[in-house]
Amino acid sequence: MKLLFKLLLFTTVWCIIYPLQAQQSPVYSHYFLNSFLYNPSFVAPNGYTEVYLNYRNQWAGVEGAPATGTLSLHLPLSYKAGIAFTGYQDKAGVLKTTTGLATFAYQIYLGSKVDDNHKIAFGLSAGVTSVSLRAGDGYANDPVVGTTSMFEGQFGMHYQRGNFKLAFAIPRLFNTYVASENSFNTIGISKVRNTISSVQYSIYISDRVVFDPMIIYHTNDNTNAQLEGLGSLRINNLVWVGASYRQRYGASAFAGANVRNKLKVGYAYKFATGSPNTLGAGTHEIQLIVQFGKQKKPEVEQNTKL
Repeated sequence: MKLLFKLLLFTTVWCIIYPLQAQQSPVYSHYFLNSFLYNPSFVAPNGYTEVYLNYRNQWAGVEGAPATGTLSLHLPLSYKAGIAFTGYQDKAGVLKTTTGLATFAYQIYLGSKVDDNHKIAFGLSAGVTSVSLRAGDGYANDPVVGTTSMFEGQFGMHYQRGNFKLAFAIPRLFNTYVASENSFNTIGISKVRNTISSVQYSIYISDRVVFDPMIIYHTNDNTNAQLEGLGSLRINNLVWVGASYRQRYGASAFAGANVRNKLKVGYAYKFATGSPNTLGAGTHEIQLIVQFGKQKKPEVEQNTKL
């Protein structure tokens, strides 16, 4: 009965939030290393307290080019539930966006033991985004100069069975905002058009080498849907190398290392192309994951079903 109640609860929440609108989906290169970047159901995925830090510098060499910093703290409440607190800031020219989010995620185990890795997880984030447009070149007398605050929300879910993962996320639920100073004066909600779906499967080539292919499908409000393919090769679970390609966006390469499972460091470079949507010498992205404390495990693993 408890399982049925929770499934009905999540279904109800989903039916309520699905008609809401989202803005442009975030773009990162470290989906495979930090799935929480695009899907809030991946909170404390390993059962540890962890800090995630991501910095992305887009269009290197171009003055005022976008730069985004993201910081997340993941706290497991149990081996089934966790919370996360996230803050990120994006700067692009005279425009600055600052967001704070709190996330709750819950996992329902479908196998007889946690080690079966058969589960479905849900995550919901809520918070506030502040968008400010400062007076600058060409903007000093602009009527929209000022700060706008808006409600922010995210929804995500994923299913895992063994080495297979299927995930779906809405990276931005609301399009409602209230104005301050001389900023916008509109409040509105419309249909969802931004989603991120992914499928991933780990292929064990040997005891030491694992290949992780991943396909990501983006739908966006302002552009056509985009398909992205990614492949990562892990060696001894200590180092990894890989590459990805996204339609109308270009190719990226990445590499990283795992230091005693307490620190993961990743670097990605997105190559500049001749596309009208890409500028400068390329895009740099750094991902750090720091792990603390002991892993949250069930006291008894005989039966994990609710």
